[in-house]
Amino acid sequence: GMSKEMLEDGQLDSKEILALPFTLIRMQMVGGDEAIKIYTSFFEKINDIYEASDDEVVQIPESDKQKVFILLSRFAVQCRVDLGISDTPIDESIFARAISVVEQSDKAVKGKKDTSKYTFKGKAFAKGRLVHAVVKDYVSQNPVTTFDDLKKAFPDEWQSDKPNQGNRAVFARLSDAGLGCPDWPGCYGQILVPDLADGTQIEGYERPLEVAKGWKEMVHRYAASTLGLVILILWLLALRGKTQRFQSMALPSFTVLFVILQGMFGMWTVTLMVHPGIVTTHLIGGFTTSALLYWLYLNQNNRTSAYRHILKRHKYLLLLSLLVLSIQIILGGWTSTHYAALACGDQFPTCLNSWWPDMDFSKALYWGPIGAEHDYEFGVLENEARAAIQMIHRIGALITAIILASLIFSLRRYNHLKNYQLAIGGLLVTQISLGILNVVLSLPMTLAVLHNAVALLLLLSIIGLIHKIFKSNNQ
Repeated sequence: GMSKEMLEDGQLDSKEILALPFTLIRMQMVGGDEAIKIYTSFFEKINDIYEASDDEVVQIPESDKQKVFILLSRFAVQCRVDLGISDTPIDESIFARAISVVEQSDKAVKGKKDTSKYTFKGKAFAKGRLVHAVVKDYVSQNPVTTFDDLKKAFPDEWQSDKPNQGNRAVFARLSDAGLGCPDWPGCYGQILVPDLADGTQIEGYERPLEVAKGWKEMVHRYAASTLGLVILILWLLALRGKTQRFQSMALPSFTVLFVILQGMFGMWTVTLMVHPGIVTTHLIGGFTTSALLYWLYLNQNNRTSAYRHILKRHKYLLLLSLLVLSIQIILGGWTSTHYAALACGDQFPTCLNSWWPDMDFSKALYWGPIGAEHDYEFGVLENEARAAIQMIHRIGALITAIILASLIFSLRRYNHLKNYQLAIGGLLVTQISLGILNVVLSLPMTLAVLHNAVALLLLLSIIGLIHKIFKSNNQ
């Protein structure tokens, strides 16, 4: 029993050491010579480990733990003979397999994450989330905090081996992200952002007021509402035949229905506590709405031109480019909604001082339960999962760059498409540069917004090229 406790907690103390001689004495009374010999070797090994340190409680080194396991297993095999269970010791191949299984289980346990829970302000958090909750609480109580203020409040010596890197990532997420208004469609129950000081605790709302962040959210809502009204007007114009060129009602009608759905996802983004799946879908909806409007614009602005043959394989490559770019945009949204943009710190092309750090790809596509009781603001994943998301986005960027570069090269002989080739090439280089700068400069807001804007322009350039090749040539 004492030996079991030693190996379970991986520690030796004086009480356990003093108990071993009595076990050896009992062995001399009832055990055979071989069993006593093996147990004595086990006792000597334990003594050597304990004597190597001056501490009262000594951690068993990982290099010695398996040796102790093997000695105890040898002892158990000999006891099998002494107790008459078998006339012969266990077959050596069976013994070797048993030891292998023990080693495998030990490695499996080491590979698991620390699942310890800690309580902060009445809520239970895992170790990584606890740090985030503490910093989040500090920033919410001190809305005008700078990064230097944060370093003073949480000194480097309190932290791990990458203190500034982690702090800056958390600070960037907390200062520029999250919900500006905790309700919908108003803001703290009002049509406009309340005219109160930053940090004011408004009755009925747990979240302190952040005026700048609230105005960003409300301006977005007003702009989205205005866009919805514009789309409705375009639908009415198409219905009454007031468009410059003939436009079937299918696309305008679909656009109206889609923008209504987009508005619902905007509401759910707030009411379902920025669930990553909802937010990513809302982002995809925004890009899709822009694409639909651009296609409607191209239908009305299309100039008749002479038919020019495009090789079928080049058309397929163009459609593949649209697919790959769309997937990469979705991955970008997924990276953002899981707050994984700075999961690798400010390092590129490496990540956390490694080309391939510890990452949890099993959680990279984590969806999570949906409901107002589940709060996803500032993310719920450990950094290993966020790093995996960031790495997938980087790999996706490389694949996208290769595909788009191949498209530009393939279309080089089509002189009437030169403008599109130049636009796609320029935007691609710009987008890659912005992605790298967002990482190494720790996600400045201006560059983060530009990264989204250029992604949209790149998508619209591909869509414009598709319209010119497929739609124009069919007219």
